[in-house]
Amino acid sequence: MLDIDSEPMVELVVDRSRARQSGPDIRLRVSPRSTVRDLQSSITDKLGIKADQQFLEFNEHVLTARPHEKLASFGIKDLSLIWLDDQGLLAMFFH
Repeated sequence: MLDIDSEPMVELVVDRSRARQSGPDIRLRVSPRSTVRDLQSSITDKLGIKADQQFLEFNEHVLTARPHEKLASFGIKDLSLIWLDDQGLLAMFFH
């Protein structure tokens, strides 16, 4: 049985500047076993941006193209930088 309290957490930096959007970077603490969809929910909770309006990228991986994949499978670890485009400029190419 997994002890949730002892599960390692990582801090992610979510940056919107790549899509030339204003606003500060945000930091989120998540489990590496979380899915991309879980990350999208955390972003929605923090910024109010709906999941279907998020385009997330990490090291040339389009995270939002694989919403059920675990973050660890992309090599995401503590202080990883996630790019967020919430205006759909990039997302339209991946739907």
